[in-house]
Amino acid sequence: MHACRQKRSGARRPYTQRMISLLLWPFRPPAAWILGLFILLGWLLLAAVDLFDDMVPMALIIGFELPLWYLLLGSLCLAAQMRLLHHARGLTREPMADETNLNPFGNGLAFRFFVLLAIPLGVLQWQAAAPSPAIIALLAIVFPLPWLSLMLEASAREAFRPATLWRLSKGFGIDWDGALVEKLLADFPDAYPESHLIANARFRLARLLHENGHRHDEAIAVLREIKAAHPRFAATDQFRSLVLSIRDR
Repeated sequence: MHACRQKRSGARRPYTQRMISLLLWPFRPPAAWILGLFILLGWLLLAAVDLFDDMVPMALIIGFELPLWYLLLGSLCLAAQMRLLHHARGLTREPMADETNLNPFGNGLAFRFFVLLAIPLGVLQWQAAAPSPAIIALLAIVFPLPWLSLMLEASAREAFRPATLWRLSKGFGIDWDGALVEKLLADFPDAYPESHLIANARFRLARLLHENGHRHDEAIAVLREIKAAHPRFAATDQFRSLVLSIRDR
């Protein structure tokens, strides 16, 4: 009974680790610097509005303020989208490509995020200074799902599709594209038979099967193939570490 309970706990551990890693993304650079810059400049912008409200025309303030808000909010949204998509594809331990490419003025997705974000902000503004608890609760329940859908699908049309929202509500996007990545890695040897990265692709497939799908027997079969066809790769520390991780599950 105790061994069975330990086994179930071990199977849940990779999913828990990915969730924790995802939730802690604002505290890791470069997202941490963007978040800090957003807080600092946001505070300065709000202070400037209060300070120069009577001296400078509001149109002039808005003309300078809106581009800066768009720059900050767009950069934050792009950073969040890149990290969430990276985790949803099952690439938890892989380095992120173009992690600092967060220019919202050169990315139409940032504008979609900005427009979607304007919906709850507009509702709160419509409710004036004291929005009702019911409105706040409704926004807190309804808004995150289309926001998450837009992050994963990069499509405004998909953001409000009932089928998409239902799928997201079941798993919060953690393994959204895991099946696609698995297929691409499995087909890598056939697509690139002369590539020197075949062993690496097979290893990533084994790790994906182990960590995301908990299909440990299939992962072991892939590792045995690697050991037979690529003995030098099988002697690396990362290969041995994955073997031990599967054995200790």
